[in-house]
Amino acid sequence: MFKRSLINRAVFGALLLPGTVLAEVEVSGYIKNETSVFTSSGQVTGEAKTMLDDSGHDSGDLLKFENSARMFVNGDLGENSSWHAEINAIYDTEGVNSDYKGHVNYTQHDWLRELYADTSFGGWDFRLGKQQVVWGTADGIKLLDIINPTDYRELVQNTMEDSRIPIWMLKAERNVGDTGNVQFIVSQVEENKIPGLNKNGDSGHPFIMKGVDTITGRVNGFRSIAPALSNVAASFNFNAVAGAFGVSPGGLTPFGGLTVNGFAGGGGLSGFGGQIDLNGIAQGGTMPQPELGNANVTNLMDVTGPTPAEVNWNPAKPQSAFEYMSAATFATFNTFTGCSGVGACTAADSFSGITTRWKKDYPDDTDANFGLRYKGNLENGLNYSVNYFYHYGANPYVNLSWHDPTT
Repeated sequence: MFKRSLINRAVFGALLLPGTVLAEVEVSGYIKNETSVFTSSGQVTGEAKTMLDDSGHDSGDLLKFENSARMFVNGDLGENSSWHAEINAIYDTEGVNSDYKGHVNYTQHDWLRELYADTSFGGWDFRLGKQQVVWGTADGIKLLDIINPTDYRELVQNTMEDSRIPIWMLKAERNVGDTGNVQFIVSQVEENKIPGLNKNGDSGHPFIMKGVDTITGRVNGFRSIAPALSNVAASFNFNAVAGAFGVSPGGLTPFGGLTVNGFAGGGGLSGFGGQIDLNGIAQGGTMPQPELGNANVTNLMDVTGPTPAEVNWNPAKPQSAFEYMSAATFATFNTFTGCSGVGACTAADSFSGITTRWKKDYPDDTDANFGLRYKGNLENGLNYSVNYFYHYGANPYVNLSWHDPTT
């Protein structure tokens, strides 16, 4: 199978072959600073640490202070071959974490951006190493530009040449007839880089999309909300087992006719409003486990202040997890805990609930992408190309799956 390490070693091997004559080396480069500021005050998507956290940036605060030194090195390898390297020393003082400050492999901040050797043999031109290959010439859009992955740390603000991630590959091409050209590639598999999908969630990054925030965000992300929902279910289950809603050794199993909206939209246990009771239990938990309370961290309820009464309830225009699941019955809460719904439900069952895990499943280094392209032009000047690319999708996709403790 194809391996990136073999390509890597082959390039360095070509540069170090005994008897290879390294002609004069040409070095060029530049130093650049990019500075950006916020033009208004507020929060970026996913920045809040709790539902009540209104801290953020002020107008004029630095968004980016990036300094870089780019160096290009070109040289010959004998009479018919050459080599190229691109070094990218870069650091952004305003990066939200180490993934966005300095060097990270296979991003815009990769120190070794390009390294490849060019040679010819038998009428074919070969390029072996870390490189970019562009199919298609559409301005501003990436229709056929799918060989290299993209670093979307600033969405589409960077030039495509900078946002494109060079990867290890072998490219072979030759001219066919007077106007044709055929190209084969075998390339490393690497995914697009999207802010917020790193293991730490990238909170505070200015270019996190809302869809990503609903997965990994500390306040709105499913990864955080699911365990918080489980804790609320545990509190209600314990109250049911303890007799708060009448004799119910099966926990909430008998409450198949009571929906979340039926509880929150009614008078509640206190008579002051079900939404207040629901919010009180959601945020503060119940004895003997007050630590199960959400403490206004994740978006379980549409809270407006720190007390249970400071909450909105409008399932017709949902803004919180419970408003979105207003038609769910309380009996389903057993699913969020260790209560099976069969037989008696103990306090221990009530307090054993959901945990979430963020697991990345990427192709192995032994996997590869393969591509073939033919391009030419007609007598009337029309340019055309035929492209085939057998590859792993560069865009990540998220599967949500439910596993019980035994599986």
